[in-house]
Amino acid sequence: MKKLSLKWKLTILSSSIVAVTSFVIYILLGITTVSEMNKIQKAVMDNMDNIEPKELKGAIMIVPDLSSIFYNGKSLFWLKSFGITVLVVVIAGFVTYKLVERFLEPITDLKNRMKEVNVQNLSNQIEVKETGDEIEEITISFNDMIIRLSRLFGEEKSFLQNAAHELRTPLAVLKTKIDVFKKNENNSIEDYKKMLASVTEYNDRMSHMVQMLLQIQESQTIERKDEINIYDLIDEVIMDLSIYIDEKHLSVSEEGDNPQIIGSDLLMYRVFYNLLENAIKYNVDGGYINILIKENMDDVIIKIEDSGCGIESEKKKIFEAFYRERRAGNESNGVGLGLHLVKKILELHSGRIEVKDGEKVGTQFIVTIPKNNK
Repeated sequence: MKKLSLKWKLTILSSSIVAVTSFVIYILLGITTVSEMNKIQKAVMDNMDNIEPKELKGAIMIVPDLSSIFYNGKSLFWLKSFGITVLVVVIAGFVTYKLVERFLEPITDLKNRMKEVNVQNLSNQIEVKETGDEIEEITISFNDMIIRLSRLFGEEKSFLQNAAHELRTPLAVLKTKIDVFKKNENNSIEDYKKMLASVTEYNDRMSHMVQMLLQIQESQTIERKDEINIYDLIDEVIMDLSIYIDEKHLSVSEEGDNPQIIGSDLLMYRVFYNLLENAIKYNVDGGYINILIKENMDDVIIKIEDSGCGIESEKKKIFEAFYRERRAGNESNGVGLGLHLVKKILELHSGRIEVKDGEKVGTQFIVTIPKNNK
């Protein structure tokens, strides 16, 4: 069954109100009028009874049936009143329909323009007509929405292109190496070992990339309702990374409060794991990692500072997908998704992350997370 349009709904509603009001007036007015007519009829009939006919010669006096006249008059009144009421309701309904149609023209126009918007023309915003009413506000809100969608689709497209490139490149290099290896008929045992090591390296890299891509995708659907003690969570991450910390002889200090936030325990673990893993990877032997946890009325602030080589290039780029920073004295062998995942997870928790140079050396990451993730 086809649903009624807003125009018809408003017309039916308005016409129903007019109809009910008109029929109430019709009934009340009719009752009052008929009551008055009955009083007049009674008065006339009483007066007629008191009239004494004069003596008339050669004439016939005809007295009309006043009861019948009054009855017919009242019936005609009810009939005419009903007809007028119905006519008023019909006219009111027609006028209401036309007025509603006129008033809804901006909404109809907006609806038609919204239908024209698709993925291919998200950059074409709807013209905002300065009407000063809710239609203008809806148009502005819709334009804001398609701007966000355009940005989102752009990021998604760029992400997929980069992912395809990052997966295609090692596969192409690996294929070239295998082809060259196959053409050489005099490969030694050592050559086979090198080839196997190269295949293993590229396989591990692609597996790691696929795993990170899956984590980014899964992070969108994981519930964020856990009660998380930040200090305890970071302490758990430090314990899990202790083997790598010991390998570089790093000193790790964790100070501050133990505030609680609402979010995903699994995702927040990944945030601090990635940050601390980077702090270890790009640190110097015998260096340090200092972690300070503070809280205010609304937020929890975590500062992670290392004594590593620092970040030389534009710092904002390190959160972009597939961006790999070439740090002094360290050759990046990652896939460029770790910090991108950190940023995405924090955005899901309405949080943010900043990166600065350390107070003396190295790098400082500042994570801010609302206590209540809304």
